[in-house]
Formats: sequence, C-alpha cells, structure tokens
Amino acid sequence: MSGKDSIPNELIEIRRRIDEIDQGIIELLHERFKVTHEVGLLKASHELSAQDVLREEQKLEALGALSESHKLEPTLVRELFRRIMEEVVRNHEQIKAES
Repeated sequence: MSGKDSIPNELIEIRRRIDEIDQGIIELLHERFKVTHEVGLLKASHELSAQDVLREEQKLEALGALSESHKLEPTLVRELFRRIMEEVVRNHEQIKAES
C-alpha cells in the first residue's frame, strides 16, 4: 500500500482521534505548567526550595498506582512525569533566581 488512496477510512478516522487526543494532552500540559508556575512564584516569595523531593515521590507513587488501575505501564508513566517534574523544578529555580 502506498499513497493516501490506499489507506482505509477507518485508519484515517482512528488517526484523527489520536491527533485530537494528542492536542488535548498538550493543552492539559500547558495548563499544568501554568499552575506550577504559580507554585514557583509562591515558593520564591516564601523562600522555599524549588524542589520538594517528598512531594515528588508521593506523586510518582500515586501516578504509578493510577496507571496500573488504567492498565498502563507504571514505569512509563513515572518516567514521563519525572521528566515533567524536572522541567517544573528547572522553571521554579529560574523564577527564584529572577526574584
């Protein structure tokens, strides 16, 4: 099979749904970073550490359990969120440095 004409309509529709889901994930990630920016501002104004290791571990544990209940690979979910959290901490450090 080659070319768009040979792709089944069902596959095109499924891919469209995947694209919509991906857009939703990006929008939610954007919203999450807006909220964590507020956290960074609060931490900076109260001279708190940019990183809360205990909170991160608790969150990763909860996300791992949640992923299992949804039949997702918990290691993958933890890795994704660990990376997100690393970026949040980096943003919090930048906020603190600028304040």
